[in-house]
Amino acid sequence: MYLQVGPTGAKSWIFRFMLDGKARAMGMGPTHAMTMTEARADAAECRKQLLQGHDAIDERKAARLAKRLDDARAITLKRCAEQYIATHRAGEWNAKHAAQWESTLQGDVHPVIGELAVAAIDTDLVMNCLSGILTKKTEAASRVRGRIESVLDRATSSNYRRDAHVRRECVGRLWVGLNQTHARVSGCCRRPAWPKAHATPGERIRDITRPEATIVANGFRMRPH
Repeated sequence: MYLQVGPTGAKSWIFRFMLDGKARAMGMGPTHAMTMTEARADAAECRKQLLQGHDAIDERKAARLAKRLDDARAITLKRCAEQYIATHRAGEWNAKHAAQWESTLQGDVHPVIGELAVAAIDTDLVMNCLSGILTKKTEAASRVRGRIESVLDRATSSNYRRDAHVRRECVGRLWVGLNQTHARVSGCCRRPAWPKAHATPGERIRDITRPEATIVANGFRMRPH
């Protein structure tokens, strides 16, 4: 380890070493920010890496890159959504469509999971968000689901997420289950088809004009007067 003095008088610690027959020098930090004891401790760690056959400079670069990636993955879902909207607003989206996206996410998503790290968003969190919307606005929930998926896809491609915790097919299956549950709770369900749906117009008229006929339509039973 050496003390280096620059042309302007600035002082810094440097670690010099040989690797594969080549002389290398690695800056340790300025003297005003790092004491001699701290610099020596770092130099000792670098020597251990060299004994293991690792280039101390490359190891430090890799560590800094890993930290930048970790910092990037700490980005929130809200921030990632803002980036997604900004990118498309500058491209193919018009102002109205971008405003609709912002309104949907700000109203239904960000209050629930917007401040969470996008890397931590999993299927349970997404479905918890969707289930809350489904009880109020069924059609809107489907739209929100698609928008969350789009933002998460961008996050994955931007390396904000190591693993794709939320898979489209997985969310799709759970979404079907949520819709079925909502249908049972709200009483919305498919009605059986009219037995003579494929009958000719004449046959239908004869059936509904018979005095004793009972017509079943949309769940209501009606008798002709």
